[in-house]
Amino acid sequence: MDPASHALENDVSTPTNDKATLIKTNKSIINLKIAENTEIDTIILKKLINNTNINTRYIIKNGNDDNNFKINIKNGELRLNKSLDYEKKNIYKLKIANTINNTENIIIVSINIINIDEAPVINYVVPINFTENDIDKFNGEEISMLKQGEYCIRNIKAFDPDIKNKNDNQHIVYTIDIIGKNYFNKFQCFKNQTIEKTWYLNIDRKSGCLKLVDPFENYCSYYFWLYIGKIDNSNDSYINQSFYINAYDKDAKANSKKTTIFVQSKISISFLCRIYNCPSQNDAKANYYFKLIFGK
Repeated sequence: MDPASHALENDVSTPTNDKATLIKTNKSIINLKIAENTEIDTIILKKLINNTNINTRYIIKNGNDDNNFKINIKNGELRLNKSLDYEKKNIYKLKIANTINNTENIIIVSINIINIDEAPVINYVVPINFTENDIDKFNGEEISMLKQGEYCIRNIKAFDPDIKNKNDNQHIVYTIDIIGKNYFNKFQCFKNQTIEKTWYLNIDRKSGCLKLVDPFENYCSYYFWLYIGKIDNSNDSYINQSFYINAYDKDAKANSKKTTIFVQSKISISFLCRIYNCPSQNDAKANYYFKLIFGK
């Protein structure tokens, strides 16, 4: 019997990991399945021959243009060399040449890639930074939209890697998590009154449109922002806060995947006051509340 045929009939076995499954073997064709998230260097096909003392040699002749796989030249053991992506390529057909005593035998290894549900990919989000002078970059209509919470200061975009056409509905749901929100909610200024609006940003769940929200619902909320604000080199008070943006696939259903990114924001209170109605610090009522809050 041909030594190569004997090896294929008797020594080929199922890979040791649970992400690759040997379906069928015969003398010249091997069919495999392997998940797209399989780790690099995983054995996807065990050695084809145990006796390495004989004069034998294995090489991948074609089908491995991107070098996704590597083979042991002596025993034919096949390993994963690069990450696999079902959306880019879902089947590989490797033509492996096995030379024994100057006689070449061809083995075809067909590898089907199993699609795995993957979390969304979020495009880079530019940090949010608005000074008082940045208001001049907006025209009257845009300022009106800012005030009404209709203007997107950032368009958050995420894509589902499992959907090939990025122009199709990606079924993404967006949410925002505020760092330190519990502290904001517990802030009290006078007569046990707490502020209700504790953030100046909101995100549209379907479109990913990040919008400004009026943070100055009353004197209490206005002085809250002054209280946590910092002074920069221009003596302007600004809010320097961080938050997370989450993107869920499958419309945030029970089996959805989530991706989270960290975003930094720095917004001048003077910038916000040029959009919304801030209490005047010269106002007698404002001064009264200011003393109640800060004891000054």
